[in-house]
Amino acid sequence: MLLRNLIFKGMHKLIILFSFLCVNQLMMADQFDTIFAIAKRAPSSHNAQMWKVEKIDSCECMISMDSSVCLPQIDPNNRESWISIGAFVENCVKAGYDLGYDITVRKYPQRVRLKITGRKREEHLYIPLINQRHTTRTAFEKRMLDEQSLQYDNCLYIPRFSELGEKIADNIYDANKLQIGNKRKAEELSGWMVTSYKELRNRNDGLTPDMLGIHGLKKFLFLSLFDKHSIQSSRFEKQYLSSTKRQLDHCSGFLLLFSERQSKEDDWFNVGRELERIWLDLTNRQIAVHPMSQSIEEVDCYNKLKVILNDERDIQMILRIGYVKSLSKKDLYSKRRSIF
Repeated sequence: MLLRNLIFKGMHKLIILFSFLCVNQLMMADQFDTIFAIAKRAPSSHNAQMWKVEKIDSCECMISMDSSVCLPQIDPNNRESWISIGAFVENCVKAGYDLGYDITVRKYPQRVRLKITGRKREEHLYIPLINQRHTTRTAFEKRMLDEQSLQYDNCLYIPRFSELGEKIADNIYDANKLQIGNKRKAEELSGWMVTSYKELRNRNDGLTPDMLGIHGLKKFLFLSLFDKHSIQSSRFEKQYLSSTKRQLDHCSGFLLLFSERQSKEDDWFNVGRELERIWLDLTNRQIAVHPMSQSIEEVDCYNKLKVILNDERDIQMILRIGYVKSLSKKDLYSKRRSIF
């Protein structure tokens, strides 16, 4: 009888322990879904959202590149795709931290493993910033920023109206002119631009008029008058370059992100993580951000930029930054696809 009671108590404890573990696993699974829902707010070129997620179990997942939404014309080596994936992974880590989870990241060739390894006290530091972070393509104020506060690792801040800033602005404009004048690249861009009310209702990716800073009557005219074909016209090219010139003439400066020479996939991934960390910090300080990396995408402009900077490191990102007088809530809106 005594042995039977001991066995019964032991089995009872095992059942309780097993139930606790199962509940904990389900809670973690639910939290991973919550993490992904927040992390997908990460930036990506053309808002193409190049990350693909595969769940391994309730505490582990594998992230890879979705080749079906990459950008072969402007990003033939998938450099920007891996930067985008790095930003997504950084958001996963930050969101998990706020929700009370320790998440480890391990990079493999062509994939990244995320694993929940423990619990911690919940925080409220990053999720509000992740939800607020966005690209602002409107004109910024020209007032100076505190250069000492922009001393990030592997970065260089260049005031817009310095001699070097003028050269960089000219280089970016020339790169945009080359890119929008290239038929295949313009066609790729047009495919990711939302040009009708039907697309606006049904698409969960791409560049909406609101994301481009086009609101009100201008938004109505854009969706009514432009289509995929007309975006490739000389009329659109002229408007595009005029908008680019205005953007370049209205900002505080440029923040450049670097990596070591002859960078590869792992370097690009790490740059993406660093990009998101910097962007969240700038968001917290109410500094607007607009990636303008066409100078990196166009080989001739990139080579000229390297000469201008006299820096042997690889340039990975160029951010136009500055303050804005007012921020429309519509500027915050950019659609995201479901992770699964």
